[in-house]
Amino acid sequence: MPPPLVTAHLKERISLLKQEVEVKANKNNARRKIPNSPPSLEALIQDWVAGMAPDQRSRKYGITEIIQLAGIKGKYREMPAKQMVATALYKSGFIQTRCYKKAFRNRRLWGLETSSMRVTRY
Repeated sequence: MPPPLVTAHLKERISLLKQEVEVKANKNNARRKIPNSPPSLEALIQDWVAGMAPDQRSRKYGITEIIQLAGIKGKYREMPAKQMVATALYKSGFIQTRCYKKAFRNRRLWGLETSSMRVTRY
């Protein structure tokens, strides 16, 4: 009597091996994914504003103070470019004013726009 055919066992084994290779490949692809990019400046500012108390929202802040309070980091340096932060502040609903007091030396201050502070921009 001839020996039994083992092709059925080989086919099952080969299909199991193929499945294992596919699972390992999927795990490796998941590991190779590029890490998430850091959140945008607008998102960081909006998160900071969401955690503010109402009396803090009515206050005006300097741009370096906003950078520190919102925890904004620069891409290549410790602090981000102030121009980029200013653009993000405009997009987040802040308006810029100047303080002409002697102690402030005409410094720009940023505050959340309210109905009483609305200014038309040209």
